[in-house]
Order: sequence, then C-alpha cells, then structure tokens
Amino acid sequence: MTHTEKTAPPADYRLLLPEGWFRIPLDPEQRDRSVDALVERQFHGIDNAPHLKEELRADLRHRAAEAHRGGGIELYLSLQEAGPFTVPASLLVSLAPAPPRRTAAAGRSGAGVRPGRRPGRGDGGERRGTGGGYGRTGPQGDASTGAGEGGAGNASSGRVR
Repeated sequence: MTHTEKTAPPADYRLLLPEGWFRIPLDPEQRDRSVDALVERQFHGIDNAPHLKEELRADLRHRAAEAHRGGGIELYLSLQEAGPFTVPASLLVSLAPAPPRRTAAAGRSGAGVRPGRRPGRGDGGERRGTGGGYGRTGPQGDASTGAGEGGAGNASSGRVR
C-alpha cells in the first residue's frame, strides 16, 4: 500500500481512553471541523486573544495534515488537567502496512530468503497474527471521548465506540 492509495480505516476496533481526550479524525473532509471545534472549546469565553486562537488553529491544522500524510487516521490530544496544568500528551492512530507476501514459488525454492535463514524465521515471509495485515487500535466511527461529529463528544464516558 502506498501513501497515495485511499484506504478506509478499519471499523472493527476500539480504543479506551480516560476522560479528557479530544479526537481529531485526520481525513481531510473531517479534520478542519474537528480542529475548529477544539479551538472554540479551548477559547470559550476568551474574546481578547483572536491572534492566539488563529495561531493555534493554523498549527493544529498543519500538524493534523502532516500526520495524515504520514499514514495517520486519527489524532487524540489530551486535555486532562492536573491542578492548574494541562497534561501534555497525544496519540496518533495509523494503519500498519501489510507484511510482504511470499509466493508459492518462493516458498518452495527458497527465493526471497536471506542466506543462513529458514523460511518463516524473520525473513519477511512469516505470518504475524491475523487481521488482514492491519494493526488495529482505536475507536470506530465518529463517537469518541472529546470529539465526535463536529468535535463535540461525550468526554465523561471515557469509552470510545
């Protein structure tokens, strides 16, 4: 799979996070709306800092776009507080590339096996679990802690669907 291929994110995984995390889907059709919702949430009631608000919005959009170009499908930002401090943390969910497939001919002839190695022992042809070649961690759909459709989610549940 190349970075230019459009691949739908898996829909059969869950990610459980504590309260206070905000989800930004990285799909270009959704991310700006979620970034806007996060910025509005963080600047709620603060009207005298429009330049800071726009700087944060631009920075988050840039970082979300970079994460998407790098293969990310969701970005989570911690908004948890410990006293007067925000706990800085982020989590990027991305698809793991499928391991290279070994052809039947390569398996019989030993082609593609490094010298001194037996097939299936770290040569790229071994089978690593199941699941269609994707590492799966994360929520499904738009429901999330902190941001869902349009960025407004149920932050108190701590559970992501």
